Amino acid sequence: MDNAYVSARFRARRQLVNRVVRNAADWAAGVQDIRSAIVVGSYAYGRPRMSSDVDLVFLTDDVEKHLESLDFVSAIVAPRSTLVRSAQWGPMHERRVRQPGGLVVEFGITTCAWMDQPVDPGTARVVADGCKILYDQDLVSAALVSLGLVAERWTPVS
Repeated sequence: MDNAYVSARFRARRQLVNRVVRNAADWAAGVQDIRSAIVVGSYAYGRPRMSSDVDLVFLTDDVEKHLESLDFVSAIVAPRSTLVRSAQWGPMHERRVRQPGGLVVEFGITTCAWMDQPVDPGTARVVADGCKILYDQDLVSAALVSLGLVAERWTPVS
């Protein structure tokens, strides 16, 4: 396969990721019960591949509201995106969506207690691997500091 073609595809993918993450940050900041929004996974730790998904986590005072309506999905991803998986991992509710171009966005919706201190070992592993803050009312930043990690804000990928 031609490297220039792959490179152009990957640049286009990164632009799409930046748009999705910007939409997520804007949405989170405009919703009263959302206390924090973060990016975790390969885009947070800086080693995404073409096949990487975008992992977003929203900490909220009202998990059920967001699980019932899924209005946030249409505010963040492209129209005609398809819900491909719903799962629950402890307190984290996952909604995985595939966009028409193939980008998968994984939404994690959980309570603010997910970042209670001391931070649960599973949560600590997730954020220690990479965590970038989109929007925070000091829940995530305080938890990261308690783990000896630096609270970093998201910067667009290039």
